[in-house]
Amino acid sequence: MNRRLLITALGALACAATLAGACGGDDGDGDASGTGASGPGLEDVIYEGGATDEALTALLAAAPKVDAAQAAVLDTPAEGAALPGDPAPELAWHVGGGGARALRPHGDPINGRAYFLAFSTPERQGVVLVFTTRLTYTPDAAAWATLRAAGGPITARLVNAVFENNRIAPEGGPFVGGPVTFSIEP
Repeated sequence: MNRRLLITALGALACAATLAGACGGDDGDGDASGTGASGPGLEDVIYEGGATDEALTALLAAAPKVDAAQAAVLDTPAEGAALPGDPAPELAWHVGGGGARALRPHGDPINGRAYFLAFSTPERQGVVLVFTTRLTYTPDAAAWATLRAAGGPITARLVNAVFENNRIAPEGGPFVGGPVTFSIEP
């Protein structure tokens, strides 16, 4: 799979995660991926908890599913929350209804559940992108500065899947969670 196809898939996944598949069309610059001409690519993804690019590639290649029992649900921030500008808060989520498989947090390849967290604004998809095996994420100084500078409401979306050796397990998703929109105080 070439780099352009992966970037297109990344944009498609972000669009698919938007209200479980409802996404706007072309952003007007001729790039139908939704990432824009200078939009994010895989080199912009923050990897945590032993997450791998091979597993992310598998996630991006699969069609997301809507399953409330398997969807990751953001606990923090709450819908409509106004987060303080400093320090960066810890964001946390859980898998709705169903139990999460045990993880090998630093295993290579991934065996267990992993989460793709995408932050967007109305003007820009993929402001910050995170792929992790953890149930929390605290933005580092650079990521938090990027989110603070994004302005306006920020929407966080989670897509997760269960992996076996960096491949999505049978019936392992990916599963789309609902979006949460929040703001950051100056």
